[in-house]
Amino acid sequence: MKRLVLGLGAAAALTAVSSAVLAEDNGPHYSYVGANWVEFDIDGPKGSGIELIGGLGLGDYFHLQGKYQIGETDDRFVGGGTIDKIELTQYEVSVGAHAPLSDYTDFFIEVGLFEAEAELGSNTGKSDGELIRAGLRGMLSENFEVSANALRQLADNANDTGLEIGLTGYAGENLAIRFAFQDIDDTEFLKFGIGLAFK
Repeated sequence: MKRLVLGLGAAAALTAVSSAVLAEDNGPHYSYVGANWVEFDIDGPKGSGIELIGGLGLGDYFHLQGKYQIGETDDRFVGGGTIDKIELTQYEVSVGAHAPLSDYTDFFIEVGLFEAEAELGSNTGKSDGELIRAGLRGMLSENFEVSANALRQLADNANDTGLEIGLTGYAGENLAIRFAFQDIDDTEFLKFGIGLAFK
C-alpha cells in the first residue's frame, strides 16, 4: 500500500509540474533502444547485471516495448551440487496504449508477458505470467522526461504489485541517458543506462 501511495503521489506531481512547463518538443518518447547497468537486492542477496531495452511507437496512441536482463549475485551460495553465484535471467514484452492528458503528459497502460529464472548449479527456479503496467509519462522540459507507474505481475505461484520511477535526460537529437528504480515483491532494481531515442 505504501508503494502505491508513493506512486500516486509521484504521478500527481508529474502531472502538475509537466503541465506548467513549456516544452519545445511535446510528448514523451516511445521509440528507443538502450542498455542499462543494473544493481539489485532480492530481499537480501545483492548483485548486478545488464539489461537491454527497446520500444517502438505505433502511430499516435500505441507502442511496443521489451526488456531482457541477465545478472548474478555478488556472493556465492550452496545448492544444486555446487558452490557458486546465483545466475538470474528475466525478460518481458508488452503492447501498450497511451493518451495525452496535456500537451506534455500521457497516461499509458501496457499488458504483456514476463519470465524470470534463477539458477544455481542444477537447481532452477522459474516464474512466468502476465503483466499490467499503468501510469504517467511526461516531459519536464525539452531535455528531461519522467515516468511513474504501478506494475502488477500475475503468475501461477504469486501475484505481485510494485512501483517504477524513471528519469531520462536527452543530449542532442537522439542520445538518451536513463535512470530508473523498480520495487516489486521485496526486490529492488536500480538502473543506469544510455541509448538512443526517436520521435
